[in-house]
Amino acid sequence: MVGPEQWDRMCILTPYTDNAQAEKVLGFKWGAEDKTSIAGSDGINVLVFIKDNEVIGYTEHPRNKGDFVNVTPKCITQDHAKFEYVSDDNGWTYLRLRQ
Repeated sequence: MVGPEQWDRMCILTPYTDNAQAEKVLGFKWGAEDKTSIAGSDGINVLVFIKDNEVIGYTEHPRNKGDFVNVTPKCITQDHAKFEYVSDDNGWTYLRLRQ
């Protein structure tokens, strides 16, 4: 398990997300640019863990360890946050929601 034990939803911020884009994904203001390097990096996704509309944890996840960029929706409840690895023809590894 990644992140804190108790969270309502996990949201994924993709490369080059700024504060305005983070607010659209999360549904509230959060200083993604101050707390992470996501705004200037294409090498990470940020996983943000939320409980009661408050960030209780976050982590910078290297895209080369599994890329969340194609996951939709960008916010997932804990019950639905089950992922599997998929590799493309070039050997890049993505994560997708398990059906």
